[in-house]
Amino acid sequence: MHLLQALIRSFFCFFVVLGTCFSAHAEDADACYLPLAGASICPEIATLKYNNKNNQWTADVGWKSTSGSFTTNITRFLGAQWKGVQMGHLICLYQGPNVDEFPVGLQKNIIVQNPQDLLKSLSPKGAQYTSPWTIKEDKTTITMDCYSPNNTTCDCPWIQFMEKKLSVDETVESIQKPTVYPPWAM
Repeated sequence: MHLLQALIRSFFCFFVVLGTCFSAHAEDADACYLPLAGASICPEIATLKYNNKNNQWTADVGWKSTSGSFTTNITRFLGAQWKGVQMGHLICLYQGPNVDEFPVGLQKNIIVQNPQDLLKSLSPKGAQYTSPWTIKEDKTTITMDCYSPNNTTCDCPWIQFMEKKLSVDETVESIQKPTVYPPWAM
């Protein structure tokens, strides 16, 4: 039954939305068919919710707007901006029907790897893919932009930093013996 549902979903995604579809996990880039292992994407427009009481946008997976907005309807994904050194933070940018209003920026409390390293995640290695990220400002802190030419969050993939989880055995092995015994006699 699950295989049949997956096939129907794949068929629907490919023919109706030309390869871009809504994933069960809003940040999972698998539906984008990118040759990037572990890639994530900004939340899809359909998953965004507007709160009339505080003028804030949110997504179920922890994304929230950086400031209040008068835009009550989002119609377009503009792109994303990354700021950091080797690790940094990401803001996803959306636009409503009125282009005279400020864009809606959504962020999440996560650490994102430098998009310059995006091509290191190619899977398979050597796959044909060009990074959509461009350097806007190259100072002590780097600012990089990704513009969406197709109005799809798949245009701006990124890799979330994940700390390596050690097994119990690896943790025990990583404990160094003190050079002086007992250690409190130092």
